[in-house]
Amino acid sequence: MIVTDKEDRFWFFLEDGIDFYIDVNCNVSAFGFSMLIKLNKEESESYRKSGHDFLKELARDIQYYSQSKYKDRHTSGEIGKIAHNAIMAFNKKNRP
Repeated sequence: MIVTDKEDRFWFFLEDGIDFYIDVNCNVSAFGFSMLIKLNKEESESYRKSGHDFLKELARDIQYYSQSKYKDRHTSGEIGKIAHNAIMAFNKKNRP
């Protein structure tokens, strides 16, 4: 899994073979958390067509609807650990 795009302090986009994931920083009241969402077929097609612009829109939607529309799509477990390690490696490599 590798990070292929990002918006500082907002989201990371990761690719794992044919699968795409977006890790979005979210806030509800005073609580901050991250949501890792695997893109579905429709979202993957939209990403292929519109790239970064689609990811910005999707990340905003995930932030706003994190506790309703996307709550059951949050990915954790082993995939979550792999994504976290990929983000940490990306950040380490790209430090100013």
